[in-house]
Amino acid sequence: MFAGNQVLWADGRADGGIDLKTAPRNGGRPRLVQSFPGKHHYLADTHVAASDQRWAVQIVGKYLLPPVSYVQPSWNASSYAGPIGSPLAALYPGCPNVAAPGSPIGSLAVDGSTIGFTAPPCLTDRPGGGQPGSTRVEDFSVIPPKTTALSPGASAIRLAGRYAAWGEGTAYTGTLLVFDLATKSAALSLAPSPQFANSSTGGGLQSLSLQSDGTMAFSYLAGSRERLAWVSIREPRIHPVALQDSGLFSVKLAGGLVALVSRPRYVLDQGVDSGQVIPDDNVLTVRDLSGHLIRTVAKHVSDAQQHDRMDFDGRQVAFVTRGCDAAQIHVDDITSPASHTQRPRRCRLRLKGPPRLVQNGGLKLKLDCRGFTGTCALAYAKATARVHGRPITIAEGHPVSDATRPVLDVTDQAAGPVYGRHGHLRLTITAVERDTTGSHAQRRRGNFTLRH
Repeated sequence: MFAGNQVLWADGRADGGIDLKTAPRNGGRPRLVQSFPGKHHYLADTHVAASDQRWAVQIVGKYLLPPVSYVQPSWNASSYAGPIGSPLAALYPGCPNVAAPGSPIGSLAVDGSTIGFTAPPCLTDRPGGGQPGSTRVEDFSVIPPKTTALSPGASAIRLAGRYAAWGEGTAYTGTLLVFDLATKSAALSLAPSPQFANSSTGGGLQSLSLQSDGTMAFSYLAGSRERLAWVSIREPRIHPVALQDSGLFSVKLAGGLVALVSRPRYVLDQGVDSGQVIPDDNVLTVRDLSGHLIRTVAKHVSDAQQHDRMDFDGRQVAFVTRGCDAAQIHVDDITSPASHTQRPRRCRLRLKGPPRLVQNGGLKLKLDCRGFTGTCALAYAKATARVHGRPITIAEGHPVSDATRPVLDVTDQAAGPVYGRHGHLRLTITAVERDTTGSHAQRRRGNFTLRH
């Protein structure tokens, strides 16, 4: 996210926490702002927001192994904020167990000295215990900060100028609202629409961006395709934007232009080796509100639904690409020639040890997870070998066991004499690895020796 003349982002830590970092827009050495350590079996989902005056981060953590006192997996949420250049302090007491995933989590916005955020419903292990959720806007230009309470059902809150916008209801569904913070009244309210009102029928608001004149651009799910639309206080009806690409992620509106990350239709239709996981094959473009293409900024961009990994201020756009071992943040001027259009090289699959057979007849792998935040998982893998000059599929599948130590089912044609005649077997393993949030995936390939 842009923070004045800087870029702010969160780096994942090996313990499941995050390091909040910043660097100058025009390039320079990254600087650590603050560390938020994790815990064993912990994974943080992070939302970052900033302006030229303040920065903020919301951390929604999930314990991969739930505490014994809870029947459901345990989540916790905390939000922190502070002036640019200063450490961040908690906006509200941390919640050790959040109602998830149905609660309106991931709502955080900053504009000037104003911060909008959602404190999600907090549970306890006692029947009937807990605290209700709340959404509010705090103006830090005065002391003490001026607080405006919003609807407790607000999702995806956004701030711009005198306005706040959000989706009313859980799971990014329901009514679209624009609220005037100066008059404390609704400036725009769109009742539930068949296009995005009911997630059970294939709808749902996916991404939302607000401009200071009260114009909103948003993407929503219609059937199996995401769509782009806009609405404004002056024109309070939904204006669909025609696009050829069918998968939309981040949408950012500024200066009457929309920067958006989309997936080409052929990527959606093709899938990945039957793994139903899409790697970072996304396209970042800037368009006007009629859908006219202004510029293709980059290809093979890393992004995901409800994860803001792109920012746009009307002049420059910040985005993320991923190599085999690390992510890279870019800042491009929209008037410059297109960059980052080459397909990344194929990544080598790395394991922490040689593959081995287990007693139940499966092929066990130990993933290295290099290039991923924290832990990773195997969405799909296929192990092949050449036996008597012909290729044989040794094992294949979509593992559902331990994420970092998956077990593939050995095929029928690999049984029997193949293992009896050879002291070892040379395998080629093609895999689709993904992070445990499902927001980043990569195809990888490597050669390994299976020994007996």
